[in-house]
Amino acid sequence: MRFSLFLFLIVTLSCFFSLTQATCKACITTMTEAKERCLKEGISTGCPATADWLLSVFIFNHNYGDLCTANVSVTMIEYWKTYILKRFSDSVQNDPVSICGCGIPWPCYNCE
Repeated sequence: MRFSLFLFLIVTLSCFFSLTQATCKACITTMTEAKERCLKEGISTGCPATADWLLSVFIFNHNYGDLCTANVSVTMIEYWKTYILKRFSDSVQNDPVSICGCGIPWPCYNCE
């Protein structure tokens, strides 16, 4: 009985961990691509095409992905609107080197 319970616990935890890791990897990949798209589009434009692309990623994850990935996608969109665009649309800080140095945002590590 104890062994069965222990085995069940191990399998459950490993599945949860692998799902979390996959979600974090998807988030990091998505935000990295969003950053590259915005750099190509021009940060001073506000990156509307990148914002539309992020929304399409959310819709896809909501319809075909798991709930965790969809929730992280919403967090990425909010982060994009409130932090990245606000910070880098400022003419003083809109240097592409700054956005490249910004790194991967905290939502990618908030995979619950």
